[in-house]
Amino acid sequence: MNVFLNFCKSTVLATLIFWMITSPKSFEVKMLLFVLLSMIPVFVGCVVTIALTIYPFFSLFETKAFDKKAVFNTFFPFYAIVAFSLCVYGIFLSNFEFYMIAFFTSAFMTTFMGLVLKRTHVMKTCQ
Repeated sequence: MNVFLNFCKSTVLATLIFWMITSPKSFEVKMLLFVLLSMIPVFVGCVVTIALTIYPFFSLFETKAFDKKAVFNTFFPFYAIVAFSLCVYGIFLSNFEFYMIAFFTSAFMTTFMGLVLKRTHVMKTCQ
């Protein structure tokens, strides 16, 4: 899978989740500029998060006997537990601040979308 495409899809998802949680009930057109500008730091965050947490699993643990499908099936449950625990811990440290809950929710959902996209690509190449 094209890594840049994965980053872009994750950025769009994270931006949508964040703004759906934090936006007021009525969305004004004036806010569209802020939504578009917020995609820059969200993109950087997605690149760092996905590049440091998902792709190393596939590059470090893949061998001839242990293919990408086996790597995913072995490490996904542990990754899910650790990622969820860190997000809950971050929310707890922020004293349940509204924007931090929105940030960690979008970060958690984004990393799992990245994993699903990577898994979809792995399953297609294994067939």
